[in-house]
Amino acid sequence: MNRSNQAKDIAAGDVQRWAERCFHQIKLDRDNIYGSVFSEATARLGLLGADQMLGLVPAAPLGGQFEAENLQIFSAPEHLAMLAQIGQRRVMTFDDLARQAFGDASVESLNRQLGD
Repeated sequence: MNRSNQAKDIAAGDVQRWAERCFHQIKLDRDNIYGSVFSEATARLGLLGADQMLGLVPAAPLGGQFEAENLQIFSAPEHLAMLAQIGQRRVMTFDDLARQAFGDASVESLNRQLGD
């Protein structure tokens, strides 16, 4: 997806399509658990505004379960700020990030490629 497509979607007021393509990167269909939950939540709550997001109630770090009935619409900046306050903070090294993104075997390979 290129920036001009993003701008066209946003300018046309199609924030929902832009958000799905940019942030979800998941095929949102009923056979996919994320697609199913997202579809159920938007059917119940309506489409998201440009500065909104779906969030769990209670939030995941507080035990919230990923189910459509537990999702509500929040102001994205406020909800993300709240999550940052309650979430566990951890300083991650490059190796930690590589391990989380690509698995344990990736660390040695990436470090070799970077000359470390």
